[in-house]
Amino acid sequence: MDLRYKTIKKMIVLAFILIFETVFPLTIIAPNGSMVYYNNKLMGTIEDTPLTINVNFPGELKVVKPGYVPFEQVVTEDGTITVSLVLPSMLSVKINPPTVSSYDVYVNGKFYVKSNEPVLNIQLGPGKHEIIIDAEGFLKKTTVVELLPGEIKSVEVNLKNTVTLRILSSVELKDVYFDYTKISIPTTIETTPGEHIVHLPANFVYNIQRFLIPKVDTYTININTTTYKKLRVFGQPSSAYVNILGSIYTSPLEKDLPEGVYEIEISAPGYKTNKISVDLRKDETVFFTLEPVENKQPLTHLEGYTILLDGFPVTFGSDTMKFTTITDNSTDVVVWYGISKGVFQSLPRTIPLIISEGVEVELANIVYKGPALLQIFPGSTILTNDGLKVQEIKVEKLTILDKPEKCIVNIYGSKDNEHINVYWDGVFVGKTPIYFFITSQGEHNLTFRTSLGNIETKVFVEAGKVNEFLFRSSDKKE
Repeated sequence: MDLRYKTIKKMIVLAFILIFETVFPLTIIAPNGSMVYYNNKLMGTIEDTPLTINVNFPGELKVVKPGYVPFEQVVTEDGTITVSLVLPSMLSVKINPPTVSSYDVYVNGKFYVKSNEPVLNIQLGPGKHEIIIDAEGFLKKTTVVELLPGEIKSVEVNLKNTVTLRILSSVELKDVYFDYTKISIPTTIETTPGEHIVHLPANFVYNIQRFLIPKVDTYTININTTTYKKLRVFGQPSSAYVNILGSIYTSPLEKDLPEGVYEIEISAPGYKTNKISVDLRKDETVFFTLEPVENKQPLTHLEGYTILLDGFPVTFGSDTMKFTTITDNSTDVVVWYGISKGVFQSLPRTIPLIISEGVEVELANIVYKGPALLQIFPGSTILTNDGLKVQEIKVEKLTILDKPEKCIVNIYGSKDNEHINVYWDGVFVGKTPIYFFITSQGEHNLTFRTSLGNIETKVFVEAGKVNEFLFRSSDKKE
């Protein structure tokens, strides 16, 4: 039994050897005197007749004859291969500056040689070749040449430590700064590798653009030239609220916005809300007429918090967007500011970031100038500039960026949304509601002028908060 088992095992092994060591005939036709190699093994020399060899597949065929470019090919099946040898071409590469101590040469993606000669001669076959010169202290230089059979060609490689930077732009601009150098675009300049900043005029949306320039000979960047367009909104009723991307304005409105498509919501107490889509490719004017409607809004409630719309606690949601303050009942601390109708299922997940006048914030390469209210995600990193210093901040909670001389004030009318004339330190500043009025820290005179008389009160403004002041008819009249 054991003998029979061993015999069968030997037969199986022999069968595997025969299967995997099967050889096939390969015939090579080449010029006389050509030496034929297969997998780096010399198989014979061509003498008047083709050479037939038995080989395994796949394999690497190489045919060599002195004075000609070697022929190389990977072979995967039997048959006949006709080899046409061509005369070599010569490329003479002159390196500038000639004082370069040493450099590495790559030909068609493969390392070729390390040299310190000011002129390097490379023997190549005909066709297109990529030559890369890599010298310490200089940027890699790539040169592409095309050679004919037997051609002798000379090229100069000028090494440098700056990048030839092509700056492309869809429009011609003169008042542009590349870092701190004034330039016109589109243009081509020489610069160092690394991070660079392009500053556009203020009327461009992305007026600060950062680019990382790699260590290459030439590089191209495209400047985003999106500009602001003027949007005008007029209609009835007057003093309607205009909601654009969560920011609330009072009509008639005239505002500069980045070109693009906007969904605008127009509302007023006692009227149906109107939504208008505007493609702001050029300056546009929107006219509206709102339709009256009964005011039926859902009950609003947020357990453990007080919701104020334009400074007044609410039980029902509003039919218009208003400035919203959410206060924690247990600590009496404001936890959220925003623009809403006052209907919440839960606390908003965004973090309010309030920017006063004179403060700039860069977020995701877009610069926002105060006064403004942004809603950002927790943990977002911003770059702030208050005119005195620039700093990076990670925002984890409600944040107000202001200064004692630039505090933020909201002034509200009555619960009936009456628009009341407001005077601040004796100067008319608008009709209620007034959002993000900027003033200095300290005591001020606030006067509401109504048809029934004036109500004047002294108020104290603090930095680091949104100071909210309300009109109350019960206050003392002059």
